[in-house]
Amino acid sequence: MTAVSFAGGISHLTDEKVSIVEQEKRIGRFAKEHGIEIIRHYGDFDELLRDGVSRKFDLVILDSVYTAGKDLFTAREVLAYTFHPAGIEFRCALDGFDSAGKTADELKQYFRKAVRRRMSEIGKGRIAGKGVQKNRFPYGYRLEDGQVCADKKQAEVIRRIFSLRLSGKNTAEIAFLLSEEGVAAPAAEKGSKNAGGRWNTSGVARILRTERYAGEIVEKDIFEKVQKQFPKKSIGKGGQRGILAGLVHDAATGYSLRSLKRKDGYKYAFSEKRYNPGYRSGHGICSEFVERKILDAVEREQQMAARMADILEKHREILLGAALAPIREGMRGEALRLSEAEAKKMTVYLEAKAGKGTEEEYTLAKKEALTVFRETEAAIASYMRQAEEMEIVCSVKNSWLKLYLSWNAGKGMPENRTMKKYVSDVLVEDFRKVTFIPKEQVWREKLLKEIQKTLGEETAETPYTFEYGEDGSDGKEEQEE
Repeated sequence: MTAVSFAGGISHLTDEKVSIVEQEKRIGRFAKEHGIEIIRHYGDFDELLRDGVSRKFDLVILDSVYTAGKDLFTAREVLAYTFHPAGIEFRCALDGFDSAGKTADELKQYFRKAVRRRMSEIGKGRIAGKGVQKNRFPYGYRLEDGQVCADKKQAEVIRRIFSLRLSGKNTAEIAFLLSEEGVAAPAAEKGSKNAGGRWNTSGVARILRTERYAGEIVEKDIFEKVQKQFPKKSIGKGGQRGILAGLVHDAATGYSLRSLKRKDGYKYAFSEKRYNPGYRSGHGICSEFVERKILDAVEREQQMAARMADILEKHREILLGAALAPIREGMRGEALRLSEAEAKKMTVYLEAKAGKGTEEEYTLAKKEALTVFRETEAAIASYMRQAEEMEIVCSVKNSWLKLYLSWNAGKGMPENRTMKKYVSDVLVEDFRKVTFIPKEQVWREKLLKEIQKTLGEETAETPYTFEYGEDGSDGKEEQEE
């Protein structure tokens, strides 16, 4: 395994400078303790990203995620959403976190806790020059014990706004009514010095369009009914959101691509030219082609999931038995090892009691038995976790199965929705090759591996790769069957 390290200069936790020397010392101690040889030390996060995408290393050791990238969200995008799916792991010296073997959900929870800790520090005024910043949360939420939670009073106002909208009132009428009733406007609630006492139409419209409220403060069906009352957004010069918004990245650099309006239609291009010195105006790939191919790929995943579910229904016991067999064998071996250590300890004890051995020999045997007990206890706990995982892998609880069986094949995506639920990443190489990486592919591969190993079933390999023709037409498709 090729390992590198990264040491930054600003902590996202405190917004204060952190000694790079101190970071490197902690990283060095961590690497030494774990027998890891670091071949290179990085100080530029963009350079680390570029080399990672080029697969120049397999592991990066950090002081903590709070000193990686310009902020926590950049750290998450690179470490969890770019490196981890590509097989590049990361470890943190401060908390000992190791991403190896972690699922996408486990990484999401790890970064969610990191964000909550930062928000807690903001609430406690521990971040330099910040103090309590209520305006970091949408109207309707507040910070309590380091957790962002709904504000009951503001939530009632939000629900009333939605109710008034459904009753036929427009945003101006709602703003006037709330102002006349003396309801505090959002800016006033946040303590803004320049906040007026009255509501305005844009503030009401913003609340009515905030997706976060759906299912948390306002019932989803009510939220969706209100959205249908708003006119569809026209396509501006800046570009089009599209169903793959935020999911398309350049394969070489990892930077995000967006859909820009051109004379020949929408094409994905670099959102910031400075990231690519070789950028040429008009150079891109037709977004319609990309979206169509990704929709096709997701439908193929759904078909694959349906086929795997059928196999599970018929052969689950065989699959699960084969998957658990080596685990059970390992547990039996650990139990036998522990039994032998206990028997040895008892033999030495009886010999010492009969005057045929010494107290020191018994003490040593007792210590050895205790060591074996601790080792076997840890090994058996590991086997138990593996067994629990296999129970999930070989069942309808498998995350990949559940996800893609929920796809409504043939109907595409509803308006104003993205494919984030089903697509992990879309990589564009030289504006000619497009690679689709599905969500929950770790669970996909685990299931397919067991099916192929036990039943000899031939399965497709991810990722899917599609080629875009020089003239803008569909090129050949590449996928191992």
